Amino acid sequence: MADPVQTDLTRRARNLVEFLTRLVQMRTAITRDVADYEDVVWFADVPELAGSHCVTHPGRAADSEWLALERPRIPARTPWPVPGWTARSGRSTQESR
Repeated sequence: MADPVQTDLTRRARNLVEFLTRLVQMRTAITRDVADYEDVVWFADVPELAGSHCVTHPGRAADSEWLALERPRIPARTPWPVPGWTARSGRSTQESR
C-alpha cells in the first residue's frame, strides 16, 4: 500500500508544476506568423564565409547541424611594438621569458 503522505506530496508537487507551467503560458505571447517578428534571418541568407556553416551551403549534408558559427581568430594588433609581447617587436614572446 502506498504511503499517504508521499502520495499527497506527489499530488501537491504535480499541481505546483502544472500551475507554474500555465502561469508561464499565460505570460508568453504566441507568435503564429513570421511577419510578427522584428527580425528574421533565413538560412538561405547566411553568407558563405570562413567559420560559418549552414545546412543550405553547398556540400553540407541534410543531417548535419543546421547552423554553426566558429569564433573568428583575429590576431592581436597594437598601434606600436610592445617588446616581449608582440611579434612586431623583433623578438618572439618565447625569447623574452
